Amino acid sequence: MPAELRRTVQVVYLRVFLPDHPERTAGVFVLDDATGNLYFRIREDWPEIADPDDAEVLAEMGADFRRRVEALDDGGGAEFLASLEDQLSNVVRLSERETVEIDDIHSTLDRLFEAHCRS
Repeated sequence: MPAELRRTVQVVYLRVFLPDHPERTAGVFVLDDATGNLYFRIREDWPEIADPDDAEVLAEMGADFRRRVEALDDGGGAEFLASLEDQLSNVVRLSERETVEIDDIHSTLDRLFEAHCRS
């Protein structure tokens, strides 16, 4: 694909550190630098990998993130991601941002989710 069709994005992984469980990558965020739009996928198999009380809370996380991003103006993904970086700690954390060049946001998001978030 020609270089002018490629775009620069920032990739961030959502990680979960539950007591008595191994660290898990729980989601992938892809922030489009050109538009400020944020694309993400969060795992949904919490009952299989977390205790019932933790699974219930974690299951709401993806919907909560989606509501919060939708409440922002177009391009508000950068603002939302920055707020998560400031707020999250302990059990739920974000990785450092990685800047990468890609051809397609959705296929990249799907590929990264499959590679990093599947059990």
